[in-house]
Amino acid sequence: MTSLMLNNHNKNIIQLASRLPLQAQEVLITTALDATIHNNSNLEILENVFKSVELDTEDSLDLIGVFITITNIFLRNDEKQFWETLTTAGFNEAFIQNFLVKHKASISSIKSRNVPKMSGFKWRIDISFACGFLKKQVPPTIIVNLQLSSGEKYVFEIDLKTFHKLRFNIALALKEMNSLEKLSVVKNNMI
Repeated sequence: MTSLMLNNHNKNIIQLASRLPLQAQEVLITTALDATIHNNSNLEILENVFKSVELDTEDSLDLIGVFITITNIFLRNDEKQFWETLTTAGFNEAFIQNFLVKHKASISSIKSRNVPKMSGFKWRIDISFACGFLKKQVPPTIIVNLQLSSGEKYVFEIDLKTFHKLRFNIALALKEMNSLEKLSVVKNNMI
C-alpha cells in the first residue's frame, strides 16, 4: 500500500526531490512534518524556497505532496520497509540516508508522543439491577474501563448485544491483520 502512495507521483517529481539542494530538502521535510502532525504550514518559507530553486507552481505543489507522502510512509512503517519503499519508487540512497539521519529522531519522537496507547482495559458485567423482580425491566450491561498511556481514563456502559458485536469485530480485525501480515512476509521473502 505504501508503494502505491508513491506510485501516484510522477517519476520526474521524485527525481527532482532527490536532486534538490539539502537546504531545500530540509525546509520541505519540516513543512511536511508540520502539515502531517499539526495540519498547518508556513507558505512564505515555501515560496522563498521554490523561488530560489526556480520551480513552477505545479512542481512545487507536487514536491510538497511527495514530502508529505514520505513523512506518512515513515510514520507508518519500520526503517527497512521505509528504505525499500523509497528505493522502489526511485529515490537515491543519499536522499534516503539524509532523511533518516537528520529527521529520524524528531519524527520518531513525534510518532511516539502523538498517539497514546492503551495501557489498561477492564470490563465487568453490571448485575446490580439485574437481580430479582427488575431482571426483565433492566437488562444487565457491561461496564468497560479503558486507560490510555497519556493517563486519560474512559468508562462507558454498553449492552450485552453491543459488547458481543464489538468483541466479534475486534477478533475479526485481528484475524485479518494477522493474515495480511503473513501475506506481506511471504511477498518480502519471495523478492
